[in-house]
Amino acid sequence: MTNETKITEEIILGEVSAYALAVKYGYEGTEEEWAKAQQKFHDESQKAAEAAGKSASTASTAAYQAVNMADAARSWARGSGGEVREGDETDNSEFYSRQSHNSAELSKDYYQKTKQTGDNAINAINNAINNINQGIPKFWINPNDGKLYHTPSRIIWRINRTTGQLEWGLAV
Repeated sequence: MTNETKITEEIILGEVSAYALAVKYGYEGTEEEWAKAQQKFHDESQKAAEAAGKSASTASTAAYQAVNMADAARSWARGSGGEVREGDETDNSEFYSRQSHNSAELSKDYYQKTKQTGDNAINAINNAINNINQGIPKFWINPNDGKLYHTPSRIIWRINRTTGQLEWGLAV
């Protein structure tokens, strides 16, 4: 069994123009109008075909460029074993990932060292302030007895209420 189509009836039309067929099927214009319309359709079809050809060519060029760009991206990202360009054996993604990881680890170490150094400096400053404060006398007046006291000392200061002078003596 074959897939051939068999003609069961043959109709002989004789000499018939395309215009006559168009009129038979409903066209109402003159033969000249019909010819101009056919030429217009032909010209538009030809322009569309040319545009389609240009689009196909542009698409083909773009596809070629896309393949080349994809290859270049692959080459720069993970290398191609020298297929795309010389010297692209290195997997740059992996290389720079390792570099980034190593830099992050170094940053952690530097942070810890810097933090420890800062903490040590703050402790040293606090110790120095405490040492300084231990040698600074503190003064106050007792309102009940009118005496001026200070530490760390065995000297007692007193304001003489009669003369208003500041007097001092040794604490016993």
